Amino acid sequence: MDRDERERIAAKRLLSVLGRHGAAIARTLEQKISDAGPFNQRIDPHILIPVRNDLVKMDLIRKIRAHGRDWFALPDTPPQILHDRIEEQAQVLHLATDNRFMHRLGDALEIAVFRALRSSGLNSLGGFRGLADAPTTGPQKKEEPPSIFGAKELSGNRRFDFLVGTKLWAGIECKNIREWLYPDRPEIKQMLLKAVELDIPPILIGRRIPFVTRRLLQPAGGLVWEIRSQLYPTEYGNIAAQISHKDSLGFFDIRVTDYPDEKLLDFITRIIPAELPEATDRFQQFKDLLDPYARGRMPYHVFAAKIRRRENGTDEDRDDHDQPENPYDHLF
Repeated sequence: MDRDERERIAAKRLLSVLGRHGAAIARTLEQKISDAGPFNQRIDPHILIPVRNDLVKMDLIRKIRAHGRDWFALPDTPPQILHDRIEEQAQVLHLATDNRFMHRLGDALEIAVFRALRSSGLNSLGGFRGLADAPTTGPQKKEEPPSIFGAKELSGNRRFDFLVGTKLWAGIECKNIREWLYPDRPEIKQMLLKAVELDIPPILIGRRIPFVTRRLLQPAGGLVWEIRSQLYPTEYGNIAAQISHKDSLGFFDIRVTDYPDEKLLDFITRIIPAELPEATDRFQQFKDLLDPYARGRMPYHVFAAKIRRRENGTDEDRDDHDQPENPYDHLF
């Protein structure tokens, strides 16, 4: 479907969801509209967010600042219902923003990846010292991979989550976050900068990675795996139940585990070793574009266009007059 139709569906679903939910934060709206519903009714955040903002400007959606967050509701929502719905969800949201919880949330995916690495034939650097086979129930001691690798070194106090390889190596970046990992996000640029500085291709593992990110990273040597769920450590199972409830924040994709599922295990044990040689070749061919983009010296639309043109074997500085515009060049 074309952009106008997707925007129409986004507006319709925003009004419908808010009518049922009473009040919602941005992440809840994304979960219910971008991740759920009939497949042809799911609208990615890069379209959903501008439509939501337009509806706010048109006074068709109301934006309320409370508990340090923006909440969205229909203008005619009764004040008492609006207040109660915000307070109910804010209590749950507070549980999920505790510093100890946030640290353990980052651990959960990294531990799952580390468990998979231990089952693979890959060499790896970085991991959890003394990790038991049983699910973890508290903070784990992480030994970070080196910032100096051969003749290369990372600037600042930065690391990949893991370095993996045999004769060829790559850096793994784990992102166990709610936000979709679009290519303009700082997490992506930092990952690309680390890859360029160590001269190895990056591997991105995250909850939601939109098509455009895969479309730009894979030709340039990046390996990408979308787990389509957020992992919670076992001691936070009660919080997970509250957060995932449909009348609360509605994050239905939470899995309370720090073990890899079969698909993630297959990605690490089979796909990475099989695809790493070709990914390394592609990375060497495109790293001169990744460097200025990661450092903020090349705008996104220029970066996206150059990736596309070089991949197609055309003049990377300009399009032929009869070549249709690539819809991803001007996504942001």
